[in-house]
Amino acid sequence: MPGVPDKPELELDRAFVRALSGLCRLHLTDAAEASAQQRLAAVLQAFSALRAVDLGQDGDGENVAAGVPLRPDLPEPVLSQEQVLANASQKLGGAFLVPRVIEG
Repeated sequence: MPGVPDKPELELDRAFVRALSGLCRLHLTDAAEASAQQRLAAVLQAFSALRAVDLGQDGDGENVAAGVPLRPDLPEPVLSQEQVLANASQKLGGAFLVPRVIEG
C-alpha cells in the first residue's frame, strides 16, 4: 500500500501465543494454544490481504469523504447541566448515576 512501509512478517509461534495469552491473563491448555495459534494466523492473513488493497491515495482516509458535504466545525452554544441530565435515567448531585463496575 502506498505510504505504508512494508513490515517484516510476524513470527507466530507457540512462544508468541503463550506470551500474548499471558498478557491477556489467559491460561491456555496446549490444545487451546494450538487453536489460538491457527485462528490468530488466519486473522493476520486476512489483514495481510487488506494491506494489498490499492486505495488510490496515500491511505490517509482523505478519499473517504470525497464528495460528501461536511458541516463547518464551528463552536456551538454549550448545554446547561439541566439539559444534559434531562434524559438521564438516574442522576445524583448533578451527575449521571450508573451501575458500579467491579473488575477482578
